[in-house]
Amino acid sequence: RLDGLSDRARNAATNKVEMEGSRLFGLAGKLSGLSVKRTLKRGFAIVRKEGTAIESALLLHAEDRIEIEFSDGKRDAAIEDG
Repeated sequence: RLDGLSDRARNAATNKVEMEGSRLFGLAGKLSGLSVKRTLKRGFAIVRKEGTAIESALLLHAEDRIEIEFSDGKRDAAIEDG
């Protein structure tokens, strides 16, 4: 009788570990989808001024120096009056 309980407990623990492993794998996939590098690879870029990400063109003015990050590197640039 104890052998049966022991087997059931072991099976329950194994099932729980497998289930949580699957859940963790799914969460890792979602996290990967939120990766900045993956976003950049889809054609987006990050614009920074003095190390701070710029979220609006209104925050930039003529002659501001910026850095633009692409999936394959960074480039410095300057804002022209436009």
